[in-house]
Amino acid sequence: MKRKTIFLISLIALLTILSCAPVFAADVCKIGSKNYTSLKKAIAAVKDGQTITILQPIKTTGQISIRNGKTFILNFANKQYTCSADDYAFTVAPGTTVTVKNLKMAAYKAFRVGGTMKIVSGAMSSGYITVDTDKTTAGKLIIQNGTFNITKKQDEGPWLDNYGTLKITGGTFSTAADIRSSKKMTINGGTFTYNGGHSILSNTGGTTVINGGSFSSGKFQSVIAGKGKLVVNGGTFKSKTISVVDAENASVIITGGTFTRTQDGGPGVQFKRAATISGGTFKGGLSLHGNATLNGGKTTHHVVAEPGATVTINKFTVTQSNPPHQGPGWGDACLIANNAKMTVNGGSYTSTNGYGYAAVNGGKVTFGVSSWKSLFNVMKYKF
Repeated sequence: MKRKTIFLISLIALLTILSCAPVFAADVCKIGSKNYTSLKKAIAAVKDGQTITILQPIKTTGQISIRNGKTFILNFANKQYTCSADDYAFTVAPGTTVTVKNLKMAAYKAFRVGGTMKIVSGAMSSGYITVDTDKTTAGKLIIQNGTFNITKKQDEGPWLDNYGTLKITGGTFSTAADIRSSKKMTINGGTFTYNGGHSILSNTGGTTVINGGSFSSGKFQSVIAGKGKLVVNGGTFKSKTISVVDAENASVIITGGTFTRTQDGGPGVQFKRAATISGGTFKGGLSLHGNATLNGGKTTHHVVAEPGATVTINKFTVTQSNPPHQGPGWGDACLIANNAKMTVNGGSYTSTNGYGYAAVNGGKVTFGVSSWKSLFNVMKYKF
């Protein structure tokens, strides 16, 4: 009996001690062998060249501003980071460089980049990204790889909005909104697929350079250039019901790439300002509204100089195999000057319908080699 009493007294004493002991917060991340109970504390302590590694999933309503001026790695280690705040989960300030690895994030607004950020691997299921700029400093975002399957409403605008420098070298992108740039955007690779109510890439100013990548849109343009300059050196572009690349108020330079409109009924590409084309394969017609020069490339449809345009063709290949229209068929010609001026100095032109060129609605076609004119079937219709 005495032993039981002593045991009970000891047990009660132990429980009393444990109940009074302090409760320590769980470690959520580490730098090397040192653990931290909050990511903010780790970011405040990190030194140049070090790595912060997330240890467990994090759910938060707070925002983290990274203003330490350091260069470091933030390894999410594929641990889910969920932020339900109305503002950006992370802000990278000017002077700070962060490399993000093994990202796994869901947020309303994910990153605001005023410094430099590089995403090398991981995934995002939701969240805006904004590359910011101010009067003296432009943010820079580099995406090397990752899966970005963004779920958001179509009317919420672009999920990635660039006002600084954006470079994408790889990754898989399936979004509910477009990628928009008003400064400098370079695409070297990646797979971009979208069937929603926006184009995949939108250039609203500055310069966009596309050197590679695969772009497929089910409804709208793969690329639309509203302003600035668009340069395409490579890549594959597909669209179903509308032109693949549409340059509204931007100048265009194309040296390569494959452009496919999978459903007939309109132009494959449409350029409304100055355009220089020296390469590329166009599986759909070219609609040229401004001053355009063709120095290379080929199409399986036709080249159209639209009203008011001036088009010079020094070298181009047209193989027109569309079935002839019923009635007047100038739409089936290899070259069409529709109330526009077109000069042909060289190239190769084949039409299974026998239609070489058409000058309609006051349009004029001039041949640099006079003997060429007799090789084309001249069609003149009144419309």
